[in-house]
Amino acid sequence: MTKFVDEAARFTSKVSFAEVAEQSLREIFGESPTAAVLYHVGGVGSLRDPEVLEERLKAIFGVGAEMLLNCILKNLDICSKAKDAENR
Repeated sequence: MTKFVDEAARFTSKVSFAEVAEQSLREIFGESPTAAVLYHVGGVGSLRDPEVLEERLKAIFGVGAEMLLNCILKNLDICSKAKDAENR
């Protein structure tokens, strides 16, 4: 497994990976471009598996995918901490 997949797995018990990944892409690209990216990575279903998403984003964006993946991880961390705070 890659660093991204390992890190994403740490958060998925607390927050939905698919929701956070889609939200992250929308923050970066906006609504319409995100729809195009999702189409090219295989649809919303590809957001369910961090390994698949990473592979497909790298195929499309090359080294630029690292920025997208880092943003997703950052947002997973933020959402996870917010969820923890809610549960206290």
